[in-house]
Amino acid sequence: MTTDPKDQAIHWHLRQRAGDMDEAEWDAFTSWLEEDERHAELLDQVAAADDAIGELAAVGASSPTGGENAITASNENDRASETPPEPANDNQLRRFLPFAGLVAAAVAVFALWPSAPAATLYSTDPGVTQIVAVSDEITMTLNGGTQVSVIEEETRVSIMQGEVIFAINSEEPSPLRVEVADLVLTDYGTVFNVVLDEEQVRVAVAEGIVGINPENENVEVAAGEQVTQLLGDTALVRSEVDPETVGAWQEGRLEFDNTPAPEAVAMLERSIGSKVTLAEALEDETLTGSLIVSDDEHETVTQFAAFLGAQARRGRLAGYGMVWDVR
Repeated sequence: MTTDPKDQAIHWHLRQRAGDMDEAEWDAFTSWLEEDERHAELLDQVAAADDAIGELAAVGASSPTGGENAITASNENDRASETPPEPANDNQLRRFLPFAGLVAAAVAVFALWPSAPAATLYSTDPGVTQIVAVSDEITMTLNGGTQVSVIEEETRVSIMQGEVIFAINSEEPSPLRVEVADLVLTDYGTVFNVVLDEEQVRVAVAEGIVGINPENENVEVAAGEQVTQLLGDTALVRSEVDPETVGAWQEGRLEFDNTPAPEAVAMLERSIGSKVTLAEALEDETLTGSLIVSDDEHETVTQFAAFLGAQARRGRLAGYGMVWDVR
């Protein structure tokens, strides 16, 4: 992609307009917005220019002399005797002329691309959950700090980050397709939980069967099993899991089963909405047991620290402000 911010803004405007951005593109788009606060303004200007082009096209189509049936005769020696009047909204459109030509050219090429079904983006803040109906039979619940996109026409869900539990109310295999990291998940009438963090993706099944990469390895994961894959690796590690604990976070309960401390911290952060830091000396510890997430955040974090034989206190971390420090 070009390094010109204006060209980059046009690129991202067109990709959003297509509605088929994948996980990597959403990450790149978010990073681009965060690079410079002016990028969001450029994106708004490009969108306005695109709208302005649409307005001009509409005016041209409605003009008595415009449209595909208009016939124009000219001679190379002719010269216009009068300057045509400017449109009433010229001042408004003039603001976007630096972008309008570029956008018009890009749109002309982009219009030749096959149209793709529109995707809907869902995002939750840490500590906030959301229930989304993918179809009449398929429901997904997003844990805090989660971002997914959904194409309803294709019953396709892409998980960019966070945790999602799917519930399918059907005796027949559903058309659900879940894309997470390098994995493609298909459903055979089931309830399953998917976690994607900075290090790994984990799929745990409470009911039924989930298929992984059906067009390649075609791995099946049954109820009471979970599969973990480190990001950047191709190996799938299978292990047992208590089906009763899968998705327990929906009920305000965190279940730890020899869970590495950093992974347990990520689980806690999704549920309470605050950043939690962990002392380096505790990073190799593991947790086992149940933790009730109450409305009293201090009580919840204090009990979490007790699992590690540690204490929790308020601290400050650059870029986050006030955090819970467990040590």
